Amino acid sequence: MKLFDIEFTGEVVDTESETLHLGTINLNGFIEGFSASLAYWSKEDYQKQWLEGAVRLLQPDSRSAFITCMYDPQTANLIHWWPAWHVSNFVVVQQQLLPLDTSVFDSMDEEFKTLVSQFSTNNPYVAVSERLATHSKECQETAVCRHPRLGARLSEGIDFCPSEWSLQLHEIEDFLNRRTTDWQR
Repeated sequence: MKLFDIEFTGEVVDTESETLHLGTINLNGFIEGFSASLAYWSKEDYQKQWLEGAVRLLQPDSRSAFITCMYDPQTANLIHWWPAWHVSNFVVVQQQLLPLDTSVFDSMDEEFKTLVSQFSTNNPYVAVSERLATHSKECQETAVCRHPRLGARLSEGIDFCPSEWSLQLHEIEDFLNRRTTDWQR
């Protein structure tokens, strides 16, 4: 059984402005769909980045990401990606929207704006923040994350942490072995 995978399904969706190619990411049985634009990157560009992102995670204490919808960084407002961190013998993954136009996000702290401003297609990983920086101050101090409940109102002043998934490092290695062979055919 594949515990980590990311792939295109072969299905497409036509919108008013473009055709999107559907895919899935499997995180230890949690399967999330995504729609990727081919306006800037080809399927092969995505696959190359996914393999490169996985290879980075083999290095201890590394940061990486899997980009699932890429537009021209010079003109795009945001991209869809899954930042990932190698922590001990695990890989921790989050789903995020990365805002590339930081001028429209006044609430962003300066450190995050600096990271985002360094984003490039040659090295997107420079924009991956420290993992704990994505968590609330309460979580950082107590190691207890609070996640919003469905239907609950978010109270002002409460800072919720992002959802995370963890994988064992060998699952990333299995993905690399399997997909490197598949995608080089």
